[in-house]
Amino acid sequence: YKFFLLFIFYAVLTIGVYSIQVLPIVLSMFHPQPRGSVRLTPLEAILSVVTLSFGVTLIFFLGFHASLVLLAKTTIELAEMQGARSPYSLGYKANWEAVFGKSRWLWLFPLNTFAET
Repeated sequence: YKFFLLFIFYAVLTIGVYSIQVLPIVLSMFHPQPRGSVRLTPLEAILSVVTLSFGVTLIFFLGFHASLVLLAKTTIELAEMQGARSPYSLGYKANWEAVFGKSRWLWLFPLNTFAET
């Protein structure tokens, strides 16, 4: 599950960096610009808006799955339990560490940090 969450996190991060870089160009399309300035084609503008929309959706998707990790639930358990506490829950911090490992330095790296059993 760690690798899935990191994939979503890095996708959101990449879309965020792209959006920050392209947003001034997109906004400049609505103001008169001198000749020779950087402009997007209509297709590039549409794709930028779609990318930004996808990024916003992924932010909520990431938040939802991070909350599942904190609650120690699966999506099926979330639907079936209707607010009941998971019998596998160890608390927010312990649930997070069960998935991402105890070392905070390794949380953002796609490395196996699971405890050996």
